[in-house]
Order: sequence, then structure tokens, then C-alpha cells
Amino acid sequence: MTQPQPGKAQNLLPLALIAFGAALLAIAVLVPLYSEDELVKASLSDRITLVSPAQSTGEDGPGLSQEFPAQVIDRCSVSSDAAKAAVLQAKATIRTYVTVEEPSTDSTVTYQAGTSVLVSEVKSQGDGQPKTLVPTALQRSASGAPAPKTPWSDGQCDNGLLLATVDRVTVGRHNGLPTAKGLSEVQVEPEQQAHLLPNRSGQQYRFPFDTSSKGKYQYFDVTTGTSFPVTYVENTEISDIKTLHFHVDVPETDLALVNMPVGYDEKEWTAPPGTTLTKPLNWWNIPNSPGGQDQTMHRFYRNGIDLYVDPESGVIVRERQDLRQYFAEPFSAREAASPDLRNFTLTILSGVFDYNQQTIEATVKQAKSYQDDIALYGRTIPIGSAVLGLVLLAGGGVIYYRLTR
Repeated sequence: MTQPQPGKAQNLLPLALIAFGAALLAIAVLVPLYSEDELVKASLSDRITLVSPAQSTGEDGPGLSQEFPAQVIDRCSVSSDAAKAAVLQAKATIRTYVTVEEPSTDSTVTYQAGTSVLVSEVKSQGDGQPKTLVPTALQRSASGAPAPKTPWSDGQCDNGLLLATVDRVTVGRHNGLPTAKGLSEVQVEPEQQAHLLPNRSGQQYRFPFDTSSKGKYQYFDVTTGTSFPVTYVENTEISDIKTLHFHVDVPETDLALVNMPVGYDEKEWTAPPGTTLTKPLNWWNIPNSPGGQDQTMHRFYRNGIDLYVDPESGVIVRERQDLRQYFAEPFSAREAASPDLRNFTLTILSGVFDYNQQTIEATVKQAKSYQDDIALYGRTIPIGSAVLGLVLLAGGGVIYYRLTR
């Protein structure tokens, strides 16, 4: 007896299963390729506060203690008629608030980072009584008014806000590098005008997805406006996140001259406000120096930065800074200066600043969120699509075979 041939309607089910299975296999192949730059990239809703208190290193030097692990210049000794400069023990914190702003697109993101150095409490070295400081917004000079002749000579010497900057930069959402035509500017409060940085380069607020210990990276330092090489140190784990430990060395830099064009005469250069200070030698308290002669010092900066990066997402999970700003003899005058003057420094800010536990918890959460997306698009969807696609192909083939046998 002849078997009845199946109708067209009966063939639709196995053919649909085969087509759907083939589509799922295509998804399994294409999603990992597409997700590299299109599906996994920096979020446009990122918003985080990074808090780095000064930390005791356990090897506290002169003028440092576990309770007051930082040092700051006594700004009132600068702005008043004090006979001598003074440096205070301090509780200090670096706080950075990072948000996403416009312009941001499908391929780029603009970060705005407001950074403040806050001093909550100070005391004189020795048995001085602690003094609480309250941070208030730095007052800008009226338009056209001359800049103060000396730092903190505007009656703000007791302000708990020591330094403040606002940084804006447009970067690629996958590699974290500044874009050629994107925004890049830094505003140092209380200055009114932001400084454009058209040739900015290097990582800063994030590293690329798939960061490698063998990668050649540069890190952009806002204070100097310069990028420096990143050196791989080791692999280490932070709160169940496997990170790459990198180090950045920012060498001694004269902030009075950092923006001076190449070839410009230093004597003709007008240094930014607050980067030079002229006081009598006896105020500086330099050994073996005559007392009445005025001495101009420049503001210097150096930093050792340790970055702990989640290699999958490029999120900086932890940042530690061994930071120092100080007044010292300009480079151009050191060769002719006496040894005492050549080696003299007066601390403006000094301390080891490290993310607190709440900040690390927030960065770990951010990194894990990206890791989940990477796992979803890189493994879960492709593997699931491949398995289901094979099942549907096999099932559709078996059904079609039986119907047409």
C-alpha cells in the first residue's frame, strides 16, 4: 500500500525549525565579532565618586602620623606677615566626581571630572592643637582684576578646599583614548578660563576593553597636562576581581613653566597664578642664607601613581598616588645656587592617597557589570545560540525526513 505524501502545510514545521536553527548558528558566529566594538563599550550612564583619603604608610616620616598622614603648607603663613613659613600635619582627601556629559555619541563619550583636594583638619608639628577647616568654593577675582601677588593672599588661607580642577575629555567608548576632534580642556579653579589641550593623548579615566599586561599604554596626568609611560608591575586580586597592576612615574615638573612654549624665554614668561612665590630668604628658613634678600621659588610637582585595572572591562578598580607639591629653586637657577638653596624644598601638599573601601566597592561593581555584559555577548548568547541552533537543525531534519520518507 502506497504511503500518502505529506502536504505543503506539514512541511512548514520542519523547514521553519531548520531555518530558525540556521539563523541561531549565524548569530552564534556573528555576535562575538560584532560585540567587540559595537555591543560592549563604555556606558553613557556612568557616574561615580572616587574618594582617596591620605593613608598612613606605616613608615611615617618627620611631620607625619597615623592620625595626620598628610602635610600641607600653612597658607596663613604665606598670606600674612608671618616671619617664617610653616608646614602643618593634615587630614586630607582627594575627591573626584566623574560624570558623562555632552557631546557623547554611539562611538564616543565625554567625561567631566571635578577633582578637589580637601583638608578637613590640621595641626602644628609637635603638640599643636588640631584645627578644623571647612571647605568653601574658591572665589574668583573680578573680571579684569589683577591676580593675587602671592597664593592665598585673598583671605582664604583657612579654606578647607586646597586645590580644585575641572577636566573634560572626549574619548573612544572602546579604547578610552582621546578622539582627534573631541573636547579636551582643564580648568584650574579659581581661574575663569579653561585651558584647551588639543594634543592630549593616553588613558585616564578608563583603560581599553581587553587591556593586556603586554600593552604599550600612556597615562595622562592632568596636573602637568602630559602623558607618561605605563609600566606593568604584577597581577593582583582586589575584591574577587583579577587586576593588572600598572605604575606611572611623573617626574619633578615645574608648574610655573609647564605651559610655556618650546623656545620661549623663561624670563619673558608670565607664570600662572599660584605657581611662583617671592619671599625673603629668612621667611623660607633656608640654612646659611642672608635674611633680607628676596627669593622667588617655583611650584613643583611629582607623583608616583599605581593603577589596578580590570583587564576585561578596562575599569580602574583602585588608584594610589604618592603625591608631592612643593616650592623649590627653578631648574635654571639651581646650578649657580648654593647647596642649601639648591636642595631646599617647602611642602605645599604631600601624602599617599588611596581609594577608600566604599570607592573600591563601587569600582568593583562597575567592573562586574561590564564583565556580565562581556560574558552575555561573548559567551552566553553565542554558546546558547549554537546549542539551540544545532538542536533545531537536527530536530527539523529528523521531522522532515520522516514526513518525506
